[in-house]
Amino acid sequence: MARLRRPLQQARLARLPSFAEGSKELAGVTGRGVGVLTLWINGATRLAYSVGSGLHGKPSPAVKARIRSDRQAARQEKITATIPRESNPKWNAPPITFEVNSMMDVLQLDVLDWANPRGEEHINQHFLGRAQIQIKRIIEGLHRSKNPTKPSVT
Repeated sequence: MARLRRPLQQARLARLPSFAEGSKELAGVTGRGVGVLTLWINGATRLAYSVGSGLHGKPSPAVKARIRSDRQAARQEKITATIPRESNPKWNAPPITFEVNSMMDVLQLDVLDWANPRGEEHINQHFLGRAQIQIKRIIEGLHRSKNPTKPSVT
C-alpha cells in the first residue's frame, strides 16, 4: 500500500532539495553530493590570441565552466554567451549552479574564442586561457573571508 507523504518529507527521503522542483538553476541536482556551487561569471580583461596562433584582432570569447571529478565520468558543463569581437568582455551572466560531489572536485573555467558561432559542427574554437581551482580551496577561502585572523599587536 502506497503511503502519501508531505513534499518536504518526500524531498528529504529522496535527498532532493525541496526548492529544486521546477527550478531551472537546480536542474540535474540530485542532492547526493557534498553541496551546490553557484558561480557568477562577470567579465575578463585583456584577452588576446597567443603569438604563435596566426590569429589577429579581437576574439569573440565565451567561458566554458565545468566541474571535474575523478569519481564521475560525465562532467557537468555550462557555457556563457559569446561576446563578439571584444578583448574586455562583460558577460554579467546569470548564476551557474553545479552539484559538487567531493571536496576534491575541481572547478575549471576555459575561455574560448567562438569565432564562427553557426552550429556545433562548424564552431572554430580557439583556446584563450584556463583557470582551475579545487573545491576544497574555494571553501577554505570562504571560511577565511568570514573569519579573518586578527593581526597580532607587538
